[in-house]
Amino acid sequence: MSKVNTSFYLKPHTLSFINKLKIDKGFSSNAQVIEFLVESFNQAKQNDILLQKILKKEKYVDKQLQIIMRMNENILNALKYNPTNGKEKHIFDYALYAKQEIEKENRIKQLERRTI
Repeated sequence: MSKVNTSFYLKPHTLSFINKLKIDKGFSSNAQVIEFLVESFNQAKQNDILLQKILKKEKYVDKQLQIIMRMNENILNALKYNPTNGKEKHIFDYALYAKQEIEKENRIKQLERRTI
């Protein structure tokens, strides 16, 4: 029986990595290690696709949030300059508080994006 070349002409560093991975994961052959690496690569690719979808949805949500904030500002300005019958102070204070909370959440999101 002839000897089968199982190294695939890999560099010594790569072979030592495969052997270390084989020991760490308890695999019995290099083929299992390669299958594991291929599955890991495919999973990473799927994770990248999911990440892109999540970022796209986050962008959409941010756009909607900006629209809502603009509408809130318009309402605040309308209440500030066109008072109704004295009840506008309570509504104005509530809307101002809501606007501050939304701005605070936006700042937190921006900081989180910068750290990623």
